[in-house]
Amino acid sequence: MKLLVSLLLMLPLTANAQTAGDLATLSQWLQGNFSSEQQSQQLENYFHLQLHTVSVWPSSEAPWLYMEQASVKRPERPYRQRVLRLQQTAPGQFTYTPYTLNQPQRYMQAWRYPARLAPLTPEQITPRSGCEVYLRWQADKQRYHGQTRIGTCTSKMYGASYTTIEISVYRDRVVKWARGYDADHNFIWGGNQGGYRFDRLNP
Repeated sequence: MKLLVSLLLMLPLTANAQTAGDLATLSQWLQGNFSSEQQSQQLENYFHLQLHTVSVWPSSEAPWLYMEQASVKRPERPYRQRVLRLQQTAPGQFTYTPYTLNQPQRYMQAWRYPARLAPLTPEQITPRSGCEVYLRWQADKQRYHGQTRIGTCTSKMYGASYTTIEISVYRDRVVKWARGYDADHNFIWGGNQGGYRFDRLNP
């Protein structure tokens, strides 16, 4: 009887181990509502931000997601809106490609009001060439982790020449670390104590 109970307790863990690391799980872990509130209380100069991600064009072969980031002080005015395309390139390897929206104001808070995404078509988004994030599944840490290539994701923010984006995707959180550099690879802006940690609000 004890052996049977032990085997039954192991079944959920075995099922998770079989599915974690695939494209569908990456998409699922990215979707949801997240907050950096806890981190903002622990680290100086880290703000309380919100991250919201929902599926768009679910009938597509590869997952497409709509993502918003906003300050908790102005949730109705997101400072970043993206459409993300996820693709698997090899076993345990993935790309996360961000697209800008041609008329982002039309889709503000679409995570809350899904009908706002209904008119969106692929012709209304533009890929951020060079800003692809190359992710790998890390079984020992139970996460998808990756970053952009150095110098390819152009940015003029605060006098930078390019930005790097590092992302870790866990079941219960997403960690995003954006940093800006000048043409000589000198650090210009970004978090100095790691990426923003967005904890899942609806596990």
